[in-house]
Amino acid sequence: MRHRLSCRVLNTIQSSIRSACGVWRRLGKETDGNTVIIFTIAFIPLIGLIGTAVDYSRAAAIRTAMQAAADSTALAMSKVASSLTPAELQAKAIAYYKASLTRSDANDVTVTAAYDREAEDGSTVVIKAQANMITAFMGVMGIPRMDLGVSSTTVWGNVRLRVALALDTTGSMSSSGKMAALKTSTVNLLNQLKDIARNPGDVYVSIIPFAKDVTVDPVANLTEPWIDWTSWEAPPSSVPAANVGPGKNCPYGNNKCKTGPANNASTTSKIPETGTYAGYICPLAVSGTHYNGCFDSVQTSPGTWTHTWKPNNRSTWKGCITDRGNATGPHSAGYDISAATPNPAVAASKFPAENSDYCSSKLMPLSHDWEAMKTLATNLVPNGNTNQGIGFVHAWQSLVGGGPYPPPPAKDSRYTYQEAIMLMS
Repeated sequence: MRHRLSCRVLNTIQSSIRSACGVWRRLGKETDGNTVIIFTIAFIPLIGLIGTAVDYSRAAAIRTAMQAAADSTALAMSKVASSLTPAELQAKAIAYYKASLTRSDANDVTVTAAYDREAEDGSTVVIKAQANMITAFMGVMGIPRMDLGVSSTTVWGNVRLRVALALDTTGSMSSSGKMAALKTSTVNLLNQLKDIARNPGDVYVSIIPFAKDVTVDPVANLTEPWIDWTSWEAPPSSVPAANVGPGKNCPYGNNKCKTGPANNASTTSKIPETGTYAGYICPLAVSGTHYNGCFDSVQTSPGTWTHTWKPNNRSTWKGCITDRGNATGPHSAGYDISAATPNPAVAASKFPAENSDYCSSKLMPLSHDWEAMKTLATNLVPNGNTNQGIGFVHAWQSLVGGGPYPPPPAKDSRYTYQEAIMLMS
């Protein structure tokens, strides 16, 4: 509105100058004595009108430069506003604005910066600047200076992201620099997502390392009702023969038994005869997965033993969980390909616990702790067999919540949300 008014004033001034110039030419041809007096009197406002036009033109140029500086300052401050205190934002905005302003004839420049992370349309930064210009001609008319003001607003953040990263950490990733490339790509992506998050919560990321299994925190989740311990506590289908006891060969093959139920027990070809685990037959399963218990051999008569299965204490669990479903395969409800919330009354809907030598790094639910996520990514180790399905399904589950994953943060009605899964393999 001020800009349009200035244009009308300039048009009026220009018209007045043209009229005055015509009078000037006519007066210049007159020889009468009164003409000189009249001409002299008319000359003063004529100069004032010309000077006003010059001063208005200068003011318009200064104001244009002030507006450009305000626009660039607002954009620059929008990138850092969420991490600054109001005082820090004000100081940075003043410094940036004055460095951007190209007019030295803008005097007494003042700048204010305001940040609102919860404005109606998203987050906003408002930059306002005031200055004045010393007039060159209008001072004769009692106007020694002109006050100028501009404002610029930057709005962002009406779209929020939630991204689930499923990262393949299986043994095949150890060759051809694939794991190093995965780590670098993941950290670079996290840095990019961090940069576009103006406020905490604008971007949430979950990280799901996977091999055959995925891994949760075993201490925090030990007593959770969504864990299925059925397979954990189940004995092998083959019970040792009655003539197998202390000192005998491992009934499951050479070095297919452990010296005790602990996770780090060494392998053995003979059943221990002495010590805490004398007579314990602790079988190993294939592919690094352990049976979570031992048979205790009790001699009932010379050369004859009975065997009782004793599951390991659940506290020895490392946090590995495998595909949902029945112990021998998928369930008809398709829990292994679903993000349905576990039902404590339906074992197949829960997440089976198992112990494996090839558990991945612990997963991380939705978070904006960027440093913790980058640390997790850089510490990944390739090991174990591939099960991309479990990586994808758990990435999906992390976005909707349930089981190992807390409910996702509540959504704000002022924002649009985009959710994505990225599987890196």
